[in-house]
Amino acid sequence: MSLLSLGDLINQYREKANITLSQLAELSGVSKTVLAKIEKGETKQPAFTTWKKLSGVLELPYPFIISSFIETADNP
Repeated sequence: MSLLSLGDLINQYREKANITLSQLAELSGVSKTVLAKIEKGETKQPAFTTWKKLSGVLELPYPFIISSFIETADNP
């Protein structure tokens, strides 16, 4: 079973929460531009601090975040 990309994971949980990128940016303190780049796959490995901010807003389980983060890391 393959893991979701980081962008897909954010997108899936954002849609589940029924919030826009703008709303997520406001709630998390992560800019809309950064969020859009992550969702589009332009930023493949955002800083872990970014993930911590997003996880609280989107209620992302840490095991999903860690697994996706390691999966996309060049040097896990």
